[in-house]
Amino acid sequence: MSISGPKKTSTAPYALLAVILLISIVPYFWGLGKADIQDVDESTYAEIAREMVASGNWISPTLNGVPFDQHPPLVTWLMAASIKLFGATPLAARLPNALLALAGLLIIYAIGKRIADKETGIAAALALVTTPAYHLMVRDARLDMALMVFIAFSLWGIISYLYEPKKYYLVLAYLASALAFLTKGPIGLVIPILVTGVFIIMTRRWNLILRLGLPWGLALVAVILFPWYWAMYRAHGSHYLYVLFIVQNFDRFGTTNHAMKTDPFYYVHTFLWMILPWVVALFWQLVRGFPAFRRARFDLNRLSPAGPAPGFMTIWLIAPIVLMSFSKTKLPQYIFFVLPAAAFIVGKFLKDYVSEAMSDRAQRGFSIYTFVLILILSAIAVVIVTVMFPIGQPAWNVLLGIVLVGLIALGLFSLIGKKRALLISALCLLIGLAHLTIMLHVSPAMLAYQPYKEFAADLTRMNISDQDIYFVGKNIRSSFPFYSARHALFVQEVDSPTLLEETNGGRSIYIITPEDMKPKIEEAGYSVEVLSTRDYYHTSLPTKKFLLAKTRTDAGFPLILARLSRSCPDN
Repeated sequence: MSISGPKKTSTAPYALLAVILLISIVPYFWGLGKADIQDVDESTYAEIAREMVASGNWISPTLNGVPFDQHPPLVTWLMAASIKLFGATPLAARLPNALLALAGLLIIYAIGKRIADKETGIAAALALVTTPAYHLMVRDARLDMALMVFIAFSLWGIISYLYEPKKYYLVLAYLASALAFLTKGPIGLVIPILVTGVFIIMTRRWNLILRLGLPWGLALVAVILFPWYWAMYRAHGSHYLYVLFIVQNFDRFGTTNHAMKTDPFYYVHTFLWMILPWVVALFWQLVRGFPAFRRARFDLNRLSPAGPAPGFMTIWLIAPIVLMSFSKTKLPQYIFFVLPAAAFIVGKFLKDYVSEAMSDRAQRGFSIYTFVLILILSAIAVVIVTVMFPIGQPAWNVLLGIVLVGLIALGLFSLIGKKRALLISALCLLIGLAHLTIMLHVSPAMLAYQPYKEFAADLTRMNISDQDIYFVGKNIRSSFPFYSARHALFVQEVDSPTLLEETNGGRSIYIITPEDMKPKIEEAGYSVEVLSTRDYYHTSLPTKKFLLAKTRTDAGFPLILARLSRSCPDN
């Protein structure tokens, strides 16, 4: 079947997609603060921000009162500003990432409009906002949303300069790279240089090396970074900078710092779930576009809406994944910054699909795939709210059922009537409904198994003074300090000199520990008075046993809040 000839683009389908884009943003704010702060990473950055506000020291980040030397402070500055305005709440901690998510959508729209047209920009932004990874970066407030947005802004500046060689585009690109550096270290500068460098090599336009102003650009980045790094050197010495630069970047790249097992293709299959449900569209577009990219060799002279400039986006997608695949330490969020490139490629496919700029067979095949995807996602939604995390309110179940049936009917109507924009809209509305359900129901239900907010309330209710709490036999990277506004100190062994010293002279301290540690603590000569008991589960690594409502109560283990003293205190 031959590909349809050029057609005049109708604005109506893209007006519809723009409306769906606006609707898809709603779940990013509605219910943003309903779920508790998630243990481990989100709680770490939220607590650093809270301590900034409490101490008034916004220059030197601390965690539990100890200098934090893992990452620069830009995101925690943003979170601290939000906490200063709205209080120490999950909503305040997550709000900066939600606003950055909006900025990311504007950037990918601008890139799509610059390289192709505004219709591609709208479709790319819609593809980006409906990915699981983008939603996760808002719901779990960490550094990765800011890193992705600033890298995308930097590469937008480079792309804009290639089309329109005005120096202020380069200034914005280097400024954005500096902000990315202040977010997560050298990776914020490495990725824009890597992508641009590979592009230069593939185009053989060596004069770009001079035209892009790398010497003065790096000098500008250094001027922006210098004040904070110099302040840290003055306050903490060279070892602080060694850990910040070498250990947290090059050591992580060259050695395994996490127990999670990975494989050489870890980032390939990680990327597949990141870009759901657009995997087929992405690879379809890559295959369709490859011959044109190869023939043109990404010729810089043909940078125009009709030219092969999307090749820059393909490099942005592939080069970082290849680089990070050589890293010994691998975590999913380490490649989230390729999402805008993937979204653009998907957006180009969706634009061609809606505009009928592909073969009838391809359009029909993707339409069927999209409708099947609607059926699968609807079935998954039913399983989640009935088997995994039951809503428990018949009225809400009925309403959800009506909405799902309506979206399936809309998808079927669109499939039969060949209304491609409406079919894409039905899929995106279903994804938006899924995101909203996660925000309002699933996440709060899961994070209820993190008991630290309740332990903090127990301490307040018992009128226990704001002394430090000791976590015995369990790491302290939890939300407890954030909710209790007190330090939590980690003691790994029951015979720790710290416990002996703190309980000398008949003094009592308060501890949080797994219940099965109580006999070991008592055998070591301590008296343990249990004040409260709460069930705990490590929700960031859910197992099948935890995800099923019938077996969830057996998946975790109890933690106790207790008063600890010496059975035979020293005289």
